[in-house]
Amino acid sequence: MSKVSEAASWLFWHMVTCPRHGYSQPNRWGTSAKETVAVPDWGSVTIADGDRDCASGVISCYRALGVNTGTATWTGNMLQGLLSTGLFEEVPLWGPTFDGDILLRSGHTEMVITVGGRQQQAGFRRSETHGINGRTGDQDGYESTYSPLQLGEWSHKIRYYGPDKGGVTTSKPVKKNVSNKILVGDWWGNTLVAMGETGRIVKLIQRALVSRGYSVGAAGVDGVFGGSTSSAVKQYQTDAGLTPDAVVGPATAGKLFS
Repeated sequence: MSKVSEAASWLFWHMVTCPRHGYSQPNRWGTSAKETVAVPDWGSVTIADGDRDCASGVISCYRALGVNTGTATWTGNMLQGLLSTGLFEEVPLWGPTFDGDILLRSGHTEMVITVGGRQQQAGFRRSETHGINGRTGDQDGYESTYSPLQLGEWSHKIRYYGPDKGGVTTSKPVKKNVSNKILVGDWWGNTLVAMGETGRIVKLIQRALVSRGYSVGAAGVDGVFGGSTSSAVKQYQTDAGLTPDAVVGPATAGKLFS
């Protein structure tokens, strides 16, 4: 787990246990007032005071740490929006779960935190009126809260895989070659990805292309760098003013994942 994920989970814990942060859809990004939170092993983080809904709570938490969340604004575009940045990746739902993981299903999202040594799913759930809006703040302790982790309630699990604070990753260095399925966020270096490659890094490239409106073929995001993906890369490079060589190197990746 990265320092960013740890910081995200701690910040989210603060948000769902602080009575100033309740649930609201009309006022889902908080108020104009700011709150400064001292996050352990990270430093001071400034967030908007006031209410959130489920998606804005999770998204604003990562944004407050300086993470690019792309086009993600609500549960309907959250999966594609986060994955398109190249900083997040969908991981197996029933695999290992870490603090900071984002849980998603149709219409709702929460984040994994640890409280008292046990993993919990935390989120903004409903207002004190049991509707979409109410008075600012958590009026009854259940607008924003946590409960034991129940993976069976979810459809997707999304994990941050980008660089840590300052661009330095705390995980073991990853050998820079495609056969080892390097993590784009660990960072790109001089990696070249081209026709014939397969794996996670190809899926990241394909998702980013699709999010920008480029088709990668009938198979979609399948992790195979075939002819359709090659054509999509070449067209993107042409449109972006890059050398259209159908190879995703540092220059192309730098623009594609920005």
